Amino acid sequence: MDYLQREKNTGRLSFRRAYPHELRSHIPGRPRGLKRPRGVTDIRAAGGLDRFQDAAEGYDATSAKARKVASGTFGALDVARIF
Repeated sequence: MDYLQREKNTGRLSFRRAYPHELRSHIPGRPRGLKRPRGVTDIRAAGGLDRFQDAAEGYDATSAKARKVASGTFGALDVARIF
């Protein structure tokens, strides 16, 4: 599976995927990518695939938000929008 890597020390799987360079400045903290330990050593273990899909959905949601901000279609909050 793409973006699934095995940790050398523990043998556990982690989701690792880099954010596109042009989006990094639009993500809080300017991370290079997303790394989420999945807590399993085999993707076929109970809940392994669900944990992978949760991490992939989190990456997709963050990337989509950053694309909106980068394109200017996602406006910043101001007092008028809050109230």
